[in-house]
Amino acid sequence: MLLHRSDMNRSPETPHRLQRAIETLQGCERALDVLPVELLAPFTVHKDSSSGSDLGRAVPPISAANRSQWIPARLATYDEVCSFQDPQVYEHFLKSGAALVNLKSDVYCNDETSSVAVRLSAGAVIDASVAALRGVAASRSGTASSAAGRVHPLVSFCLVRPPGHHCTASQPSGFCLVNNVAIAVQQLRIRHASALPSGPPRIAILDLDVHFGEGTASFVEGACDPASLLYLSLHRYDKRQFYPFDGRGDTAYVGGSRHAASKGSICNVAVHTNGQQPARCEQVISDHLMNSVLEEIFLPRLAEFGPDLVMVSLGFDAAYGDPLGKMAVEGGFASVLSRLKWWCLHDGRTAGLVVVLEGGYNPEAVAQGVLSVALALSLPRTDPLLQRFLEEKSPKVWSDLRQRQERRHREWQQLREERAEEDVGAAPSGLGSELKPAASDEPEQVQEDALLLDRHKRWCAALVAKVQQIHREAMTRER
Repeated sequence: MLLHRSDMNRSPETPHRLQRAIETLQGCERALDVLPVELLAPFTVHKDSSSGSDLGRAVPPISAANRSQWIPARLATYDEVCSFQDPQVYEHFLKSGAALVNLKSDVYCNDETSSVAVRLSAGAVIDASVAALRGVAASRSGTASSAAGRVHPLVSFCLVRPPGHHCTASQPSGFCLVNNVAIAVQQLRIRHASALPSGPPRIAILDLDVHFGEGTASFVEGACDPASLLYLSLHRYDKRQFYPFDGRGDTAYVGGSRHAASKGSICNVAVHTNGQQPARCEQVISDHLMNSVLEEIFLPRLAEFGPDLVMVSLGFDAAYGDPLGKMAVEGGFASVLSRLKWWCLHDGRTAGLVVVLEGGYNPEAVAQGVLSVALALSLPRTDPLLQRFLEEKSPKVWSDLRQRQERRHREWQQLREERAEEDVGAAPSGLGSELKPAASDEPEQVQEDALLLDRHKRWCAALVAKVQQIHREAMTRER
């Protein structure tokens, strides 16, 4: 996975995203409480592009409370990958390692290393998903441990790359060469349909990348099975002016444009943002918005659906500082995943939870996001360290915008004074003022954070209410 890289260094989807995340996990003050021993050892990249730990070097013993398990990445088979991906497009790539051709400009592919990387990523997500589903079956039957005494995991976190949620069956896109989550879910539906006594597993896919995952949505729609497969997504949309510019990402879209039987399988929360405009900068994806959408829209929909397994496509490109998303999330990633874990495992429910890394193109923001989510999935919500990550933070984009507008205002004021001096010297007395910039040219200033936060919370509440109304109307029409 770490040898998949752009030859011309033109892409923000780089190995450093994953390397920095691993380094941050290893350096965490609670690493011995939450990481498997294999992840505590230094990592080595092998010639086949796989990675592994150097367990020959001394590694401190993990704590007695540490229940984490390591699921090593393996190469997914051709049949596994092509259970979703189109063989006509992928056969040569998967069997010979030759780079895919005729790619869009927003995705890259190399000979040999890219093929191995996507097979490792897909294999890891498949195995984590199968393990979680087996954990659900074991927990419901009262046999949480295997005959060998190994505990069946219910929660997994897959640190893989390249990402996958933009990739359709036949079209790589948006840094995504294959769709890891779609492949894994397809394998569960094909090979593990009888894993639960209740019948084929009911699987919900929650997409929390800042971009709409058109590839995963197309997979869910194509399955034409809204009773057992559901796609939910919170994403920046900007009235279809934000990547991937797909109308199926609209809040009012519930599925069914291509397959009538898939109506009701899509639940979108499409956000129209204005984070760079002083007058409307409260309209930004934040910790508060993520928490509100989860509690008031996604969890009620999940409760109605009743999943056996929740797959989370988690991108960190909604994080503050991401060069593509330009949003404001900080603690929201940990808060949402901690709450979702609780929901899956309490109040009489036993549902598996598999979190899969998707986007995020500021390596430091990705690293901090990965750390916060790892803690959220491993520690109770009351843990003091986790509490620091769960706190809702005011969007820092406001401070950045305020500083930018103040600088523009100083420049505007200086230019205004210079023009006034020029006018006085060049025009008869009393006429120079007519040439000064109009008041409307003055850069608008940004309110203080306390006022913006109040505006932001009211905007979030209105957005949630509007989305709920749109969903009710859309589902009523479909019935």
